[in-house]
Amino acid sequence: DAAVAAHYGLTPPFILFVSTIEPRKNVETLLEAYRALLDAGREVGLALACSDGWHSEAIYTRAKALGIADRARFQPS
Repeated sequence: DAAVAAHYGLTPPFILFVSTIEPRKNVETLLEAYRALLDAGREVGLALACSDGWHSEAIYTRAKALGIADRARFQPS
């Protein structure tokens, strides 16, 4: 929905992840794939409608290490 995307500052195209952040969800691979898209010159957003699960801090640390912490939008679901 365009109104919801605008409310969260998202412009198409973007990837949407909806779930809890925990190791079994493989969010680290999503972040690495997103970094690869950016490195390939693709302008795409990343929105994570999520809540913190077990070991979620590692995901925030990985986003910082990949240089995408300011581009990936983590929103509580």
